[in-house]
Amino acid sequence: MQKKQDFIAEERWCAEFPRLLATLAARGLQLDVIRQLEAGELPVQEVDAQRLPDFAAEPEYVRKRAPKKFNLPGAAS
Repeated sequence: MQKKQDFIAEERWCAEFPRLLATLAARGLQLDVIRQLEAGELPVQEVDAQRLPDFAAEPEYVRKRAPKKFNLPGAAS
């Protein structure tokens, strides 16, 4: 089941990436992509769950802190 979910996530990410770039460019953030692979072109890196950060272990004040707000160039305030 996990492999199928990973496949779907990879397909969607790759399909939506050009739209993300266009959205960022429209907001004044130009990215230079130096390497872009198609979905399935290389195996997805597997990371052991034990090596992932345990965000639930963070103090409550860190988890509940509101994200910082900032204005992007050319964005409406």
